[in-house]
Parts: sequence; C-alpha cells; structure tokens
Amino acid sequence: PLTTADLYELADKECIAVYQFPLPYAGSLALMQEDGRCFIGMNNDTEGALEHVRLGHEIGHCITGGFYNRHAPAWVRGKSEYKANKWAILNFCPLSALRQAQEEGITEIWSLAEYFNVPEDFMRRVLAFYENVQ
Repeated sequence: PLTTADLYELADKECIAVYQFPLPYAGSLALMQEDGRCFIGMNNDTEGALEHVRLGHEIGHCITGGFYNRHAPAWVRGKSEYKANKWAILNFCPLSALRQAQEEGITEIWSLAEYFNVPEDFMRRVLAFYENVQ
C-alpha cells in the first residue's frame, strides 16, 4: 500500500503539482488544464489519514482522467468520483493486503483504518467496494 510520502513522490513523478493553501470547504480538489497538466490543491491544515486519503483521491482523478465541471450532470460526476475512489482503494488497500491484515486478526473497522492510515469512513468504502466487486 502507498504511504503519504509515496503519494507526494508519485505526484512529482507524474508532474502533478500539489499546492497547500486554505481550502476549508472542499478540503482538496484536482484540476486538469487543456494541455493535460494536473494540479492538486490541498487544504493547508489537513494532515494524517485525512491528508493521505484526500491526496490519493485527487491523484486518482489525475491518473484516471476522471474530471467534471460544475455544470456536469450527476451521472458524469458520479462516474468521475467512482474512478478516483477506485484508484485510491486499489492503491491504499489492495485486496491481498486487506486479506493479510484480516488473517493477522485486524478485523475491526477502526483497527483496519489505523493499519492502512485511512479514516474509518474510507475504510467502510473499501470494504463495500470489495464486497460489491466479488
């Protein structure tokens, strides 16, 4: 699974600029210019598991090309968010790593979230994703 440091390295490698500034309402966002360059904005006081998930989700938008504008219909927004979430899930909590953690006795939502350095609500999303995939 990717760490937060890995995510910043990946963004750098993929030429995705990450900027920290006050972004209290959205928390984070990703933008793609017409030339294909991506930019990520992160709320400057976000840290820990929340920073990890937000950064990964926004990188997911950039890598999968899942973008939309404020005028996009709900189905376009949903599809783009699904792509970004799926990328984050597969890279933060690969099924093999999830199974390994469970074999080691890490089964509670809070303990899995702590193990993978993600918020509990994201861990619930991970489990629902794998449940629906199988």
